[in-house]
Amino acid sequence: MEMNSGSCRLGLWYVHVEWRGSTVYRVRFATTGIPGDVPDAIRQFCAGRPARLDSFDTPALHGDEVYPRIYREVRKIPYGSTATYGAIAQVAGTSPRVVGQAMARNAAPLIIPCHRVVAADGIGGFSPSVEIKEELLALEKKALRKLQLEKKANHENTQQVSSIRMKSHSRALNPVRGAADPGLVMRNPTEAGALRSAIILVGGEARRANGQEKYFFQYQGKTFIERLVDSLREVTDEIILVAKNKEQCRRFDAIKGVRCIRDIRPGLGPIGGLHAGVCEAKGDLIFVSACDMPCIENAIVSYLFEVIGDADAAIPSWDMEMLEPLHAVYRRPVLIEYLRNHPSLSLRSMIRSFNTKYIPVDELRRFDPMLKTFTNINKLEELDRINATDTAKTEPGTSVQVQDGPDPASQ
Repeated sequence: MEMNSGSCRLGLWYVHVEWRGSTVYRVRFATTGIPGDVPDAIRQFCAGRPARLDSFDTPALHGDEVYPRIYREVRKIPYGSTATYGAIAQVAGTSPRVVGQAMARNAAPLIIPCHRVVAADGIGGFSPSVEIKEELLALEKKALRKLQLEKKANHENTQQVSSIRMKSHSRALNPVRGAADPGLVMRNPTEAGALRSAIILVGGEARRANGQEKYFFQYQGKTFIERLVDSLREVTDEIILVAKNKEQCRRFDAIKGVRCIRDIRPGLGPIGGLHAGVCEAKGDLIFVSACDMPCIENAIVSYLFEVIGDADAAIPSWDMEMLEPLHAVYRRPVLIEYLRNHPSLSLRSMIRSFNTKYIPVDELRRFDPMLKTFTNINKLEELDRINATDTAKTEPGTSVQVQDGPDPASQ
């Protein structure tokens, strides 16, 4: 049987796999992909679904030497759980140091889930980057939590259906009352799940714009906020503006078709504003934007809503480090759970804790070849630059750089 090789995405990384039949010979992590596919179970696992990989064999599991004994014990660690080097050493009849050496030489990570082996006082090491270990552990934790939420939701839906049936029976006994009882109207759960919200954060201090209200800057005859609202209302069911206080909210009274709410946790930056907006949003999927992005392309927003799949978030990425967290789609239940305690004020830390689907920006050029959608205006000079773009395009040989990456302040 021919040896197969291929790769799939794991967050910002690629997982390279070499296998034949049900035997996996090598798994490694890299920053670039290779041609070819990987076994479906591995692809599902890397996408954040609790796929079982214990049906795969790998040569390192066989033999009576210490390493095979260690690897067989590591395979017993359940999905979403961890064990210390010391605990594995005890059952394998060796030392924690040898367990660490075995993990470093593991030729088939995931198949032998060495990411689940941690230090007694921390996460421990991982090659080529401990970030991969953190992402794998977070991925498994989130997948299990999602299953628990789905089970809870199914239970609640069952109770709701039972309640509706009881009320329907009551209507049959009392048709006059039942026909006029508005409490008996039940929205289709599928329709409810399809709701899409947009949150625009407008409460920033705008220090780099000398404190001026960037959302009222003009571009192509409209204010930034008008352009944002016009673009987003075509692909979302509601638009929420999050301001720092009631006085700022009044500044948007003339903007139709939006709700403005005030920050419930002032001083926390984007995380605080995001929390306020998520608490008010009705959609299960939420697009989040800063107010200084006047060129947002709604076709890209719609695409992010579509490709999120079973992930917790769909985040455009320029490379391994540069992300667009304020031009992204998130799942509301996951945001609510995280923001309830906001363990970190960093958007990057929040994203790393999610089962995130990273979308390379080059994948979005078919909708917006120049990627103007990511243009953010922080300084008055940048406003002049973007306003000059259209006229510059008419001059032969003139090129204006509109976008060269995300705003570092959003990382």
